[in-house]
Amino acid sequence: MTPFPYKLRHKSVAIKRIPIPNTTPGGIYLPLIAIELPQIGHVVAIGPLNPDGVLVGDMVIFKKFEGHRLWLEDEEFLLLFIEDLIAVIKE
Repeated sequence: MTPFPYKLRHKSVAIKRIPIPNTTPGGIYLPLIAIELPQIGHVVAIGPLNPDGVLVGDMVIFKKFEGHRLWLEDEEFLLLFIEDLIAVIKE
């Protein structure tokens, strides 16, 4: 995984979505347009104002239509405000 090279500001958080398979269990290929992207990912970077105690490496659930997509070296990151996180998944 590419390390996140940018310094985030204020209450921002960078998320790396969990990978999703693009084939069915029977082996049928699904185009990306037909796959609903997951709302779960790992935190890879956090801005300096983090009132909720979210840590890098935490798995989180986030709002569906929030954030900005950023591509770095063929990897997608999602930039959100900390308020757009719904829950932290404790493993």
